[in-house]
Amino acid sequence: MYYSTLLAWLVGVGRPVYAKRGLHYAAFLLVTLGLGGSAYFVWIMSRVISEWCAWCMFTHVLNLLIFICMIFMWPRRRPVGGEGIAPEGSVAAVAAERTGGAAHPSARVFILTLISIVLLNYALVNMLGLKTWRRTAEQAAENYQKSMFAQWQSGREYEIKLTDKDRVRTYPVSASMIQPPPMPLTVVIYSDFECPWCGKFAQFFDEQVAKILGGNVRAVFRHFPLNPACNPSIQQNVHPHACEAVKLVEGVRALAGNEGFWKAHDFVFRNQESLERGTLTPDEVAKAVGVDSAALKERMGSAEIDAALQQDINDAKSLDINGTPAVYVEGRHVNSLVVMDALFWKRIADWYWERAGVRRPARLVNKATGDQ
Repeated sequence: MYYSTLLAWLVGVGRPVYAKRGLHYAAFLLVTLGLGGSAYFVWIMSRVISEWCAWCMFTHVLNLLIFICMIFMWPRRRPVGGEGIAPEGSVAAVAAERTGGAAHPSARVFILTLISIVLLNYALVNMLGLKTWRRTAEQAAENYQKSMFAQWQSGREYEIKLTDKDRVRTYPVSASMIQPPPMPLTVVIYSDFECPWCGKFAQFFDEQVAKILGGNVRAVFRHFPLNPACNPSIQQNVHPHACEAVKLVEGVRALAGNEGFWKAHDFVFRNQESLERGTLTPDEVAKAVGVDSAALKERMGSAEIDAALQQDINDAKSLDINGTPAVYVEGRHVNSLVVMDALFWKRIADWYWERAGVRRPARLVNKATGDQ
């Protein structure tokens, strides 16, 4: 609709001189149709949705002005030596056409009008168009989130048993929670320390997911290195230093317990580039987490570490895991396309609080997800 006038001038092939008035009729028809479309949308706003869009009304007014402009630009002939404009079909008009009287509108008026129309259409494309596309994209994203959440909710619920040997991270409950749920949401994460997406997810989980859930979540870490040297279920050596990373963090855990493990977890992920280059040493890790370097090197060769790793890998086999990060919320697998989508986790939080019968802290959720 908003390109009708510009198209009209292109069809007219230049200034609407009297000899091309037939083309001007076609252009005028296009503009009239555009104005009719504007009238329809104004009716929709007033009668159907009962809401008024200021920017939309501005564009509809522009359509009306362009329609008036088209009337003003109607091609006519001035009689030679005359002051007025001869009516079409009159003797003076016929004489003007025969003798080459001055055309109306003038080239200057036409150019100024054409520039105005082009600018208006450009503004509409870059302002209204982008606004509409953004709204469409947001709607599409919302529908996608709904489908992904429905997929998660209807997915198979695996029985993932937790033991006292699991690596569990808890978070402080938000002060805005009037009544925290009796049990935190359980998220089991199968990960690889050399996997770039695993590192990004670990950061995303700490910085956003924990906030979205008001701290009512516990992260359970399980190893699944993509390296056949320590993971027989993997055929290709995707991450050559992943097995060494397992020994590093598990060695720290043997010396400093669960808290030490999570310190090593964060440090290794923050220094993932060094790990990929093979330059991350036990001395660096020991210094960062506060354990003895010699003791760490000794612990890294422990059979207990191999046993713990194999237990994680065996559990992963029962879940048909073949890549990382593999995320399970309350036993249900989360599609890898939305594991780092804050809106998806907001839906998880709503589901979790509704199931627990606890009022959700809306202010905290809006802040975490960036909603206004």
